[in-house]
Amino acid sequence: MTRTICVDTGYSETKVYQHVNGQNQTTIFPSTFGKTTFAENFLNTNDDSFIVEVGEEIYNFGETAIEKNAGGTTTLDKDVFVKDYNPLLTIAAVARQISRYQLPLPETLVVSLPIAFFKDQKGAMEERFRGKHNVALYKSDGKKTQSYQLNFRHVHVLPQGYMAFLSKALDVNGNTVPEFMKGMITIIDGGGKTIDITRIQNGQMLPTSTSIPTGLDDIYRKIQDECYAAHDECPERPQIEYQIIRKEPYIMQNGETVDFDALRQKYVQADKHAFLSRLRQAVGQSRIGRLFVCGGSGKIYFPLIQEAYPGAEELTPSVFANAIGGFRYALTKA
Repeated sequence: MTRTICVDTGYSETKVYQHVNGQNQTTIFPSTFGKTTFAENFLNTNDDSFIVEVGEEIYNFGETAIEKNAGGTTTLDKDVFVKDYNPLLTIAAVARQISRYQLPLPETLVVSLPIAFFKDQKGAMEERFRGKHNVALYKSDGKKTQSYQLNFRHVHVLPQGYMAFLSKALDVNGNTVPEFMKGMITIIDGGGKTIDITRIQNGQMLPTSTSIPTGLDDIYRKIQDECYAAHDECPERPQIEYQIIRKEPYIMQNGETVDFDALRQKYVQADKHAFLSRLRQAVGQSRIGRLFVCGGSGKIYFPLIQEAYPGAEELTPSVFANAIGGFRYALTKA
C-alpha cells in the first residue's frame, strides 16, 4: 500500500493523486475556503460537507465554501496564494483523500509550485510541510467524523509544468520512458492565473522556462461586469467556475438564469489575438520540439494554441497531469 501522495494546488482547483493497488485514486475541488458555522441537522439529511480543522481553525473547503461562504475566500495576489492559501488547501486535500478512500496515512508528500515561485519558495514549502499536522473532518452539525495526525517524513516540491512532463517521461512504476528522455519538449501548462511554459532538453528543465498571464482574470471581471449590468448581481469567480465545471446555468435571485460557460467562451474568443500574441512571444517558433498542453486553462485555450502550433498535443488526463507526474517522481526516490 502506497504511503505517497501528490497534491497539485492551483489557483482554481486543487488536485490529489495516488496510484494504489493498480487503481488511480483522485480528488479535485475548487481552491477556496471559508470559516465554518455549525448548524443543527434536524432532519438528518445527507451531509457530504467538506469541513476540515487544520491546526486550531475549522474551515469549509471547496464546494462547501462556495455554497456556505458566498464563493469562499480567494485572492488575486499570487504571492499570498502561494505562501498562505496553498498550505491550507494542501493539508485539507490530504485529509479528504485519505478519508474518502480509507487509505493509510502518507509519509511522502509531493507538492507543486508555479515556475515563477519555485526557486524562491521551494525551501520554505519543504519546511512548511515536513513533520506533523493535526487535522480533523466534521459534519455540518459539528460532529467530528475523522481525525488524523499527519507526519510527512519526506517532502518533494516540484515546478508545475515539469511535473506534467514527468507524467509522460515516467511510467506507472517510476521508470523512465526513453522516447521522452531525448530531444526537445515544450509543455504549456495552463493554470487559473498563469500559463507556465516549460522547456525540457533530454529530460532536464531549461532555465528559459517562463510564465505568462492567462488573461482569465480580465475575462472573469468582464463576465461579472456584464452579469451585474443585466441582473444587478453576480457571484464570485469560484462560483462561476464551479457552475461551468458542473455544466449548469446559474440561477439568480429573481429566477433568471445565466450560462457562464457561454459567456466565458465569448470573452476567450474576444481575447484571442492578445492571448496568441503573448503565447507566441513566450514560446517562440524555434527549439520547441514536441509541444504538449495541459491544465485547466490549457483545456480552455487548447483550440487557440493549435491555431498557433498545429502540432500541439493535449496531455491526458490534462487536469491531473502535474499530480500524476509528481507522484511518479516520488517513486524514483523510494
